[in-house]
Amino acid sequence: MKKIILALIITYTAGMMHSCDEKDKSGTSTTNIEGADGGDHKISKNDNTIVATFKGKYKVGSEHVGDCAVFLFEDSNGKTWDFISGDNNFGKYNSDDFEPVYNDHYEEIKSSKYMGEKFEIIWGTELTYPMCDGEGNEKDLYPFIMNLKLIDKRETVQKKNFNRSYHGTIHDKYEIEMNLTRKGDELSGSYKYKSQNTSLSIKGVIDEKGNLTLHELNEKGDVSGLFKGTVEHNQIKGVWSKSDGSKLMSFKLIENGDSPTGNISSSRNGTYKYSFERDNGNFGDGSLIIEESSAESFKFTIEIYYNDEVYDEGYSGGISGIAKVSAGHTNKARYSDEYCEDLEFTFSGNTISLGELNCEFYHGMGIWFDNYDFKKVDEQVINESTTTKATVLSVREELIMPIDYLTTAMTVKTAANDTLVFLDMFGFDELVNQEITIQYKLTSGTKLLVCFDCTSYSEKIKLWDITSFPTDVVFEYLRLKEYVQDPYIEAASTFRMIKKDGTVEEFYSNDVQYDSLKMKTKFYSYGVVTKLYPELENQEDLAKLLK
Repeated sequence: MKKIILALIITYTAGMMHSCDEKDKSGTSTTNIEGADGGDHKISKNDNTIVATFKGKYKVGSEHVGDCAVFLFEDSNGKTWDFISGDNNFGKYNSDDFEPVYNDHYEEIKSSKYMGEKFEIIWGTELTYPMCDGEGNEKDLYPFIMNLKLIDKRETVQKKNFNRSYHGTIHDKYEIEMNLTRKGDELSGSYKYKSQNTSLSIKGVIDEKGNLTLHELNEKGDVSGLFKGTVEHNQIKGVWSKSDGSKLMSFKLIENGDSPTGNISSSRNGTYKYSFERDNGNFGDGSLIIEESSAESFKFTIEIYYNDEVYDEGYSGGISGIAKVSAGHTNKARYSDEYCEDLEFTFSGNTISLGELNCEFYHGMGIWFDNYDFKKVDEQVINESTTTKATVLSVREELIMPIDYLTTAMTVKTAANDTLVFLDMFGFDELVNQEITIQYKLTSGTKLLVCFDCTSYSEKIKLWDITSFPTDVVFEYLRLKEYVQDPYIEAASTFRMIKKDGTVEEFYSNDVQYDSLKMKTKFYSYGVVTKLYPELENQEDLAKLLK
C-alpha cells in the first residue's frame, strides 16, 4: 500500500512540475531569487499566492529514495498542490505541527495539528533534483512554500449572515442611507438619498475577504449604478459609478449604532462569561471583566481557555487594556496595540461579541478571542456594608449544618423583602416583631458543586446551612483528584478538584453523586455556586435596644 501511495505522489508531482515548467516557458513574468542552497528559485508574479486547505504530509522512506516528504494542500477549486520538503519556509509556524504522529512501525496514529486548516500561501518554484523518484540525475522545477499565513477569524466572522443599516455619502457630498442583508455570498437591500423619498433596490455579491459588488436597480429592474467596495469592520468603502462604468465617485458608509439598550455605560461594568462542550470532547470557557466604564472608554481583562481532546493539548490566552468607544457607535468599542491589530467589542443587551484581527501574540494559534459571545454574570455585592430597615421574625436555637454547630440564630426580613439569618444572637429574643436598623455585609464562604457534566442548571439549589444563600450558577471545567468522605455527615464530604491551571480546590456538594470512574478520567463541566453569609456589623448598637 505504501508503494502505491508513493507512486501516486511521484506521478502527480512529476506531472505538476511539468505543468509549472510549461507555464514558465509560456511567458509568465518570473523573478529569480537566491535560495538557501545557492540555487535559483523562480517565482511567478502573476500566480504565486493561493488560499488552500492543508490535507496532510506524507513522508516515505526506502533504500532507493531516502526521506521524501510531500505537503498536500487543496484550493477552493479542488486543485491539489503538493510542496516537496526542502526549502519550504513555514514562517512563524512550527514545521512539526504539520507532521502527523507515527508509531514505531511508521504507521500514522494521529493527524497533524493543522490538518484541515486554511492558509494563504506564497509559493515559488525551485530548480532542483527530483529526489522523490529515486533518480536525481537531472534538475527540474519543483514548487516550494515561501511563506504562509493561517486564515484569521475575521474572514469567518465576515461569512456570517447579517442585516445591517448604514449611513454615509457619495462623493463626500450626497448623503445616503442603505439597508443591506447578507445570506451566504449574496447581498440584497435598498438605499436612498436623504434628500429624496424614493428608494432604489440593490443586489450583489460578497467574497470571503469582504470585497463586494452591488448593482443599483431602477423601477424597471435595469442596472442604473454600481457600488464596488470592501467591508471593513463597521464600514464600507469604495467607488460608485454608472452602469457603464463612467462618472466614478468615491463612497463611504458607516454602520448605524444599535438602540440605546446597547449603549456602553457604567451598567456595562461586570463579569461576562462563555463556556461550551462539543460532542468530540473538546471544551472551553472564558471570562471578560469590564471596569471603569464611561461614555468614551472602559478597562477590560479577557482570559480564555480551550482544551483539544484530539491532540490532548490545552490552549490559553489573555489580554487587558483600555478600549475606546467607536465614534458614532455607542454600542461598539475597539482596542489595538503593537501586538494586536484590532479587537472590537459589540454590546447587545447583556451580551458582548468580540471580533479580532492579528492578536495571536496574546493567545497563540489554537484559540481565538472571537469564537463565542460573552454573557453577563449577575453578581451580588461582596464585602460592602449595607444599612436597611428590617423586621425581626424569630430568635431561636438552630443546628447549623454541615458543621454541626448549635447556636442562637436571629432571622429578619429586610425592607427589600430579603430574609437574612445572623448567628450568635443569644439574648436578643425581645426584639422579635420589632423593626430595627441593621448594618451588614455579605461574605463569601465555601463552594458547592450543584451538577456534573452539565452546561445549564435551573433547579432550586439545596442549602443545609440556613444562614447562607447561593450566588448564581457558574460553570467550571474540573477534574476530580480525591473524594474525602465525612464518616458522619455526607454533606460535609469534600471533592478535591483539579482546576485548569493545575491548582487544587475543595468543593462541597448536596446534589452531585460521587463517581470516581468518570470524574477522575478527564475535565468535565460542573455547575458551581458560592455560599454567601450575612455578617451583622452593628450588633453592639442593637444590644443597646435591649431592656
